[in-house]
Formats: sequence, structure tokens, C-alpha cells
Amino acid sequence: MIEINKKYETIITNYTSEGNGICRIKDFVVFVPNTVKDEKVIIKIVSIKKNYAIGKLIKVLEKSENRIKSECKYSKYCGGCVYQHINYNEEIKIKEQRIIDAYKKIANKDIKVEEIITSNISNYRNKITYKTKTINNILEFGYYEDNTNNFIPIDTCILNNDFSDKVTKELIDLLNKQEDKKEIKEIVLRYSNYKDQIIIAINSNKKIKDTFIKEITKKYPNIVGIINEVKNKENIMYGNSYLEEKIGDLIYNINYNSFYQVNSYLIQKLYETATSIIKLNNNDIVLDAYCGSGTISLYIANKVKKVYGIEINKSAIEDANKNKELNKINNAEFILGDVTEKINEIKNQIDTIIVDPPRSGLDNKFINTIINKKIKNIIYISCDVSTQARDIKTLIDSGYQLKTIKAVDMFPRTKHIECIALLQR
Repeated sequence: MIEINKKYETIITNYTSEGNGICRIKDFVVFVPNTVKDEKVIIKIVSIKKNYAIGKLIKVLEKSENRIKSECKYSKYCGGCVYQHINYNEEIKIKEQRIIDAYKKIANKDIKVEEIITSNISNYRNKITYKTKTINNILEFGYYEDNTNNFIPIDTCILNNDFSDKVTKELIDLLNKQEDKKEIKEIVLRYSNYKDQIIIAINSNKKIKDTFIKEITKKYPNIVGIINEVKNKENIMYGNSYLEEKIGDLIYNINYNSFYQVNSYLIQKLYETATSIIKLNNNDIVLDAYCGSGTISLYIANKVKKVYGIEINKSAIEDANKNKELNKINNAEFILGDVTEKINEIKNQIDTIIVDPPRSGLDNKFINTIINKKIKNIIYISCDVSTQARDIKTLIDSGYQLKTIKAVDMFPRTKHIECIALLQR
């Protein structure tokens, strides 16, 4: 039996879905972060569970050709970027295999990923959320180490766009001058490439003073809004609660807390890929479930007869209707509420449904509704291939056929990848 705190020499043979290396010591599975397949390493056992152990990399004895020097000094600790030490081509191969393995294990389906669209590997995020903590009377921003309460102060995040990075540092410096800085829990920045706009949301235990606003907006006049959130209630301290984005020929108002894809470079490519795997025509009735601010609904509106969007977030639906008017689109209708219930308000026969659910996937009641309504085409977009494969197995068992799987790497250097599947009956 392996022992806690003992060091072992071993070889990494594969990867987990979380991006950790896998090895076996005395026939016991061990997961080791920051390792690369085929490397010979020395590790120390730091945790032993019932069916596996966690190891810490101590030394690389034989380095893989796919190992690179991490560009981020925090990647060993924060747990966000699990592939900073691996070259990007290898990362894509790992993610492709993860999709294949998930479908085989969960859906009992042998699949081929027809295409993986890649991205810039840094500075691609248009939205970033930092945790904050006051340490020795200094407000710091950063992340909590993966699966711990250990706060990691940082001074930059290489996934964040450069402008948001500059604003974050200036914001923290100004907030450090305020007596109420200890009340701040979280800072969110959302950036628009289209008009070089930025919006800031500060989550705090109680309302904070606005003494920092004049100076930061003078230095960065393209800050269009500053919001203080206290116990889920928003207080607009400056400007608006939304900014403008552009996808293709369409303009969108995006609320600071509405769902919007975080990779600015690949949003349009994601929508093109998702909607090109099926030939939409001007007789089609389409439902965009979990429609958010109506981005994909409005993007396809000129290709179909009618598009419906359903979303449970009130501010997102308000944005969707504003976006419809802004772009003078007349064949889109947005409905506020739970998609499982509100889908029954649509009297037209739905030809195609687009689903982009939370990572938890679709609930069984909604899946059964799709099946009972005999919707011909399902375009399923997901950043969690495990729950996608689970749901698709249910749909296959009910008579649907899996036609196509493609992927878009919306989250380089992290364990996530956006997966697009087409099912038909």
C-alpha cells in the first residue's frame, strides 16, 4: 500500500478529465497535477482516498517533448490553467481524446470529432472574476487554490485581456485608499472589443463609498458602468449596467451579469459552426433554449421563419428584447421563464432546438418534452462533455441519431472545451 508523504519514482501514462497526469504505484491510481504523459517523475503522495491518491510533482527525471515553460507564475497554484506546462497542440489532442472517451464511457458511443477550432491562448477573456481579500490591511485580488480555502494573491492573469488587466490594477490601488475595502468580496470586469468599453461590478457585504470613481473614470473614460452588488441587489454607481458588443453585422447590449461567451475571438466562429452543421431555411421554426441576451437567436433570425428564445434571467430577456429592437428584427420572440415550462407556450411545431445549458446539462423533464414534441433537429452546445454525453445517450435511446460532433476551444489552457453535437430523428 502506498504511504502518505512518501516519495515514489513513476511514469505518467495518461490524463484525467481535469487535466492531471495519471500514474500507478503498487497498482493504486495516483493523480498528479503539472505532469505530462510519458514523463518519468518523482512525486510525493499528499492525499490518499478510497480508490485513488493525489501526488505532488517533486522532480521531472525524463521530460516529455510536449512540456513547455509555463507563461504564468501562478499556474501551479490557482488551478485555473491546467495546461500551461503543455504545448497547445498536445492540449488540443488531450481535449479531443477527452471528448471521445466521455462518449464511449458515458454514452457507449464510438465517435469522431470532425473538427476542433482553436484560439489565441492568452488575453482572450472578455470577462474575468477576481476574488478579493484584505491581507495586512492591503486589499489583494486573486483566486482560491483549487479545492481549497487557500487564497492566492496575483498581480495579473494572462487569460484576461490587457485593458481589463490595467484597469484592475488601478482599481485595486484606488480601493486600497478606502476605509471600507474590507467589505469587498469580489470584482468582475467585462470588456467589449467592439467599442473598447469596460464595465466593473464590485460585490461587497455592504454598500461601498464612491470616492474612487472620479479618478478611475477620468483615467479610463471608456469605463461605461460601475455597479456595486450587495446581497444580489445592484446599485449603479456610475453609467450603465451594460455594454455594446458586435457579432457579425449585429449589435448587442450585454448586461454585466448576463451570460455571454467569454472568448471574444471565437464567439462568431462558435455560432457559425453551430448553425452550419444543419441547413436552416426560411420555413424553419427554431427554439433557442437558454437564450441569454438573444445572441444566437438573433444571429440566425435572417435564416429562418421564426425564432423563439427562452431564458430564466430577467435582465437577459430585457437585453434580448432591446437587442431585437436595436437590430430591427421582427421574427424573434423572447419568453421569460423556465424552459421546461415555457416551451409548452409555443404553439408552432418546432423544427430545430438549440440548447446551450449550464454545465449541469438538461434535466430529464425537459429532455422528455423534447422527445414528446418530436423536434426533428437538436443542436446541443456544451462546455461540459460529460453531461452532454449523458443527455445525448438518453436522446439516442429514445430514437435520435447522433450525426455530427465538432468542438471549439473557447477556453485555452483550462480543462474546458465547447462541444457541439447535432442529433436528428
